[in-house]
Amino acid sequence: MAVGGGLYGSGLPADSLRQLVHELRTPLNAIVGFGEMIERQVLGPAALRYRVKAGVIVEQGRRLLAVVDDLDMAASAGETAPERSPDRIAPADLLRRLWRTHRPIAAGRGVMLEMAIEEEIGPIDADPAVIERIYARLITAAIGLGHVGERIEVRLTGTGDAAVLRLTRPAVLGDSSETTLLDPGFTPEGDWPEAPLLGLGFSLRLVRNLAAAAGGALAIEADGFVLRLPVAGRRKANGVRPC
Repeated sequence: MAVGGGLYGSGLPADSLRQLVHELRTPLNAIVGFGEMIERQVLGPAALRYRVKAGVIVEQGRRLLAVVDDLDMAASAGETAPERSPDRIAPADLLRRLWRTHRPIAAGRGVMLEMAIEEEIGPIDADPAVIERIYARLITAAIGLGHVGERIEVRLTGTGDAAVLRLTRPAVLGDSSETTLLDPGFTPEGDWPEAPLLGLGFSLRLVRNLAAAAGGALAIEADGFVLRLPVAGRRKANGVRPC
């Protein structure tokens, strides 16, 4: 976890980062909550322009809270063996839900998001909340760095005792090496408003470490990202279905 001194080369020990996370999360939650009250006119009538501004504050506040959650997970991942949750999540069900959420976002950027899902893969043997964050971070990063007209393909298959998720590598990354892409501060040059706020390198390193803690692995290949996570058994076979 520690790279070049401190978490991901930041110079901050994990304990200090967790304290920072706590100090950031509390006021952010308060700001988002107050913005929602204005947006819903809980405290009384509010002019439309104020409700619109409150909506923007709520949206940006939630994005920052997601970053804070990522920092919290980054500080915790790998320090101790993760507790096994009694709950399990079927990767096909999760990916379909993420596709419904992210397809409109991709369309708004002019990016085509296509998914093909193998139905018979068993549930992933790890904490569902962690797995959802891993999948969502990869998909969000790919969409955020996609050019207008670019196609991002996501394919879920089962191999032995693993669920394998493959994502197209955005063209803007070119032939950047794995070392470059995993640099915590790396983000391609240019205007990428939907790119990960902490940088693509931070997100990829977070995904890699969370996957490793769950008994899986993230591989960065010339044409895409390949994520492997352990599964418990298999479901009834239905083949691969496009979304």
